[in-house]
Amino acid sequence: MSARASDFATALSQTADLIVLDRRWDDALSHQLEAVRLLRARTVPEGSLEEAELGNALNDLGVLLETLGRWDEATVVLEEAIGILRRSVELRPGVHEPELARLLNSYASVLHFLRESQESVRWFEEAGQVMRELERVNPEAFAADLAAVLGNLSTTLRRVDRCSEAAALAAESAERYRRLATARPSLYRRRYADALTHQADCLAHRKHWHEAVLVKREAREHFWRAGLEGAIDPTLISRVEAAEHVRRADLLRRDQPSWAPEDHWIMLLDQEEVWKGKDGVVRQISEMDHSHRRNVLRFILSQPQGIFETLIRTESDQPEDWRPDDTPETWLVRRPLVRALDRLVNGGPG
Repeated sequence: MSARASDFATALSQTADLIVLDRRWDDALSHQLEAVRLLRARTVPEGSLEEAELGNALNDLGVLLETLGRWDEATVVLEEAIGILRRSVELRPGVHEPELARLLNSYASVLHFLRESQESVRWFEEAGQVMRELERVNPEAFAADLAAVLGNLSTTLRRVDRCSEAAALAAESAERYRRLATARPSLYRRRYADALTHQADCLAHRKHWHEAVLVKREAREHFWRAGLEGAIDPTLISRVEAAEHVRRADLLRRDQPSWAPEDHWIMLLDQEEVWKGKDGVVRQISEMDHSHRRNVLRFILSQPQGIFETLIRTESDQPEDWRPDDTPETWLVRRPLVRALDRLVNGGPG
């Protein structure tokens, strides 16, 4: 009966994998919950392969709950899974480390989205340590996993202002993805572009502006080439990675307004006719009163570093017209919108 339950639970999990790719989240969740229920119903020794099977099923369930934004439930499920797989690693070394490393990465990701950044760093660091050892022994099998964990750790270190460490890990992650993308561009080029974008963001935050622009331009080139190649093919990547891409897109649609902050700078800076304020109204700058124009100009010029970092994180061509000796301030004052507002505020027509 135990073997039958295990086989049926495996079939349910595999079905959930396929359903996820169709974004049928509720169906996938019900299948995975049933798989976990069946595996829990068995009586198995601690540290056994059968208990590890439950740990892996709980990991899949936790990732689904994370995808659905059910963070607290995901945390509880993943914590239980970590306890199970730690026992498995202790009792059967050399067998379950890959599952444990991926599980630690999943748990750290949940903490990251819950803004528990310091705790998230700790778990990402442990995942990275385990994954580095796995990659050392079998580079072909674990190179992509290690690159992903290093990128995640870098992102979280950036959030807690450990910027030097974040930049070093971002560069390492990007280099690892570069090698992967060279060998399998249809699978890894987009991820390489994402890694380059994060590296550029770290450089910008540390005020290495020109280097950030150069890396951003390289990222933009690879985003464009990935689009031509049709990456990412969801049939070639794991269920967890596919769910992550879909989850991020769904979060953006659900939690951000249609006019996101970066749209101000992508859409407005290189034209000189209109401004769109926080009220969502588009106004001709020639028809705005003097005080309003002055306030808009002051608002733009008060945040050159923030505007620069925002543009670096986008997939757009911005910042265009960048010169090797530029700073965010010198680049910003050359934008057509800024120049037009300056003319009007300082006695020009209008």
